[in-house]
Amino acid sequence: MADTYYAFTPIRYGAEVDEASGAITSIKEKAVGETVSQSDLGLSDDQWEQLVESGAVRNYEYPPVEGDQTPAMYYKENAAKAVEAAEAGMPLTQVLGLAEPLEEGVRTSGQLEESQQATPATAKAGTKSGSTSS
Repeated sequence: MADTYYAFTPIRYGAEVDEASGAITSIKEKAVGETVSQSDLGLSDDQWEQLVESGAVRNYEYPPVEGDQTPAMYYKENAAKAVEAAEAGMPLTQVLGLAEPLEEGVRTSGQLEESQQATPATAKAGTKSGSTSS
């Protein structure tokens, strides 16, 4: 199943043109927060990849910002929720209600990093790598 993507910036992707006069009658635009797909915009694979890489479209919902608040400001102001997410092993988007819960057995990136840091010797001893005992 393909990921759902959301616009993180207004995306203008076409125009309606009056055939008789050649004048532009309206501009097609995806607003911030709207779902968007490669086919919606009529883009090539390279063009779509550029939008994804630039952050203009992302595979998680635009946060519920207020007024002139930016997503960065929203996340900064919700830093306590970020700590809660890290401690619970959940991605920030899940704690903020921006994503569905993880499927059972799926590890977060933090859990994956922890498992990669443990070596067989330290895992047997029940310590993390870099720990020493006297």
